[in-house]
Formats: sequence, structure tokens, C-alpha cells
Amino acid sequence: MGDLKPASHLHTLQVVVATIAGIISIVGGIYSLKTDLFQKPNPYGELTGSVRDIRLAKPLRLATVEILNDQAVGVGTLSTDDAGVYLFKELKEGDYLVRASAPFHLSEEKRLSIEKNRTSHVDFNLHPIETMEPPSRLTRPVEAEPEWEAFPRPRTPSYEPPVPMPYPHEPLPDNDLTQKQPTASELLVQTGAALLEQMLTKKKTDSNQRM
Repeated sequence: MGDLKPASHLHTLQVVVATIAGIISIVGGIYSLKTDLFQKPNPYGELTGSVRDIRLAKPLRLATVEILNDQAVGVGTLSTDDAGVYLFKELKEGDYLVRASAPFHLSEEKRLSIEKNRTSHVDFNLHPIETMEPPSRLTRPVEAEPEWEAFPRPRTPSYEPPVPMPYPHEPLPDNDLTQKQPTASELLVQTGAALLEQMLTKKKTDSNQRM
């Protein structure tokens, strides 16, 4: 008879614990039902995404992302973080236009619809602006000349290379001053003959005048 008391006390304790657990479960169910029935739904949505350089395949930091409603009225503007990510919160349900831009890149626009209690995702891949070539590389187009002109323009003579002059050691032509010169005796004979001919001519002239 003395061994039955501890067993009855243990049974009573188990019953109390089970009753308390049931009460807690019932209270929790009622609270959850009340929250689901009377809590107002969230009328806003969110928009997130990234902005990247399409050529380098790298995120663009501090790129500008602007969102406009269906009346083309700006709703918000923000910049991307170091990872090129942006996030708009508390956007009303409706249609929007999102525009992304960055320095030295072409801007891009996309349209989307925001739904309540939902996060929309839109990514942008911007194209870099092509830079112009330096002036030194620009080539001027060659103008085609007409086949016939009423007033022809003067033509530039074609270039002809100069004829090289002979070196001093090269032989000169036969009629040059380098021909063989007469000797002193030959000169003396030629001079005497010329003087004699001149004297004879003078005497003949004087004889004719006396007659």
C-alpha cells in the first residue's frame, strides 16, 4: 500500500503538464488566426537589380538608376553600391519605367509592373560609348577626278630624278679642252707663217694702191 503513493503523484504531475501544454497550443492558434484575419496586407512592393558594363562584364559603381511611374513622373533616384546593385523599397503597385545610366556609357530603359508583397528584379548591361580615333589616324578621302573638265586645272608635273654628273676621274668627250695641245716649236712655226702671210698681203696691197 505504501508503494502506490509515489506512482499516483507522478501520474498527477503528467496530467498537469499535458493540460498546460494544451492550453498554450490553443492560445497560440487563436493568436495566429487573429493575426491572419485582422492584419492589413502590405500594399507595397520592391525593385532590385544590378548595373554592369557589358564589354568588361564588371559591375558599375555609382551608376544612376531612376524610376518613373506611368505618368512619366519621377518616383525615386538612387546610385548603385560597390557591387553595382540597387534597391527601391515601398513602391506602390503599378507600371513603372526604370532608366539606368553611367558616365561614358549609353543609358538603357526597361518597363515593368510592381506587385504588392513582391520583389521584382531588373538587371542592366550598359554599352560603353565608342571613343573617336585621334586626329593623326584620320585619313582624308581621295576625291575622284572627273573624266572631262570645261576648265582643266593645271597638272603638277611628274617628278624626274636629276641626271648624275660624271665624276672628275671619268674621261671627258673628245671635243673637250683636254685634247692634245701643240708644242712650242709648232707654235713658233705657225706664228712665223702667219706673220709672213700678213707681210706679203700688206705689200701686195701697197703695190696696187701705187698703180
